[in-house]
Amino acid sequence: MSSLVETRVLTLSDRLAELEKDRRNNITSHKSENLVQPSEDLSKQAANSLLSFVQQTSERSTREIDRLIDELAGLQKKMDDDRSQVQQQIANYAALNQSAVQLTQIALDGTLQVKSRDTEPQL
Repeated sequence: MSSLVETRVLTLSDRLAELEKDRRNNITSHKSENLVQPSEDLSKQAANSLLSFVQQTSERSTREIDRLIDELAGLQKKMDDDRSQVQQQIANYAALNQSAVQLTQIALDGTLQVKSRDTEPQL
């Protein structure tokens, strides 16, 4: 159970690292695009380019974060279900253990009664 969670967390960490790398690459590519474009109105182009970049990055990041949240919520539900199952198994084990103790006590009492009859003097 914990290895599945660890694997999922590592996968999520890897995906976040990829997103960060993509973000850096996008920033670098936008910078180089702006350097080679002829400039009629450089500030307007820069503003439009930056706005476009921010919107794309924001949308992509938001979608990825939503997906990660959904995946984490799924993992949380699975952990809750697993916890409930383990608690039920522990309760069943405790009941079985109590039954075994009671059965052992009954067997002991029966053995002691038989021994006491065997050791009583017969008239």
